Amino acid sequence: MTVLGRRNVKSRAVAKDGMNDNNAVAESHGFPIGFCPLWPLVWFTLRYLPTSIILPAKVFTPHNTFSTCPFQSCPAPMDFAKAVLKRRMIRKFKPTPVPEESQNKILDLMQHYPSAGFSQGVAFIVVTDPIVQKRLKNSSRAYEAPLMIIPCVSEKLYHDRYRESDKLRPDGTEIDWPTPYWHFDVGCACMIIFLTAVNEGLASALAGAFRPDLLRKELGIPPDFHPVGIVSIGYPDLERDTPSPSLKRGHRPKREVIHYNNW
Repeated sequence: MTVLGRRNVKSRAVAKDGMNDNNAVAESHGFPIGFCPLWPLVWFTLRYLPTSIILPAKVFTPHNTFSTCPFQSCPAPMDFAKAVLKRRMIRKFKPTPVPEESQNKILDLMQHYPSAGFSQGVAFIVVTDPIVQKRLKNSSRAYEAPLMIIPCVSEKLYHDRYRESDKLRPDGTEIDWPTPYWHFDVGCACMIIFLTAVNEGLASALAGAFRPDLLRKELGIPPDFHPVGIVSIGYPDLERDTPSPSLKRGHRPKREVIHYNNW
């Protein structure tokens, strides 16, 4: 107890000496006794700095400020992993129109697919007219939905791009195409559509273009563009939708599909 008492007395003495030093500095600069030169900085920091800090909007964005929809299945945008895992083909949709904001987001993002040589050989036909949609349903087995997108790809645009001077081989010829990368690009564009739809609380399904000649005739598609299918988009009608029996097969084990360093 005696030691502690001495230590406390010493501490108070040191604190007092420090205060006297601060008072001396303040008096030498014309400030009143007890003034600390750091006080104005502390006051300014506490008063203004919290309102001037800029942090990512997601930190301060309330959950209910995102675009809303009449279903609980479409809240705020989800993280990427959830969007990927939630995506699946839904073939039955409610007649509720797709909000313009969600439609515009899909149309904006679907153009950001990877493109060989930035050829940008993918084009899209957006169908919102119920009459045209009905014809597509009858002729091409499209799934009935308030929004349909027909991705088309032009092999010609890729050949044209790779015949330009910066893409030619040293001998002046076009590269070989052992893999038709225009098909890869349009597939990537479709995946962006699928994931954006999920992120907007929507669902989608692809009906393959087994009769591309009918689609060309119906929609006036140029000869050098090939329609790969019809993507139907809308709010899912899970009560009427029947998951594909093929899903019962499950995912193949990772050991069968992932190979490290060699096959």
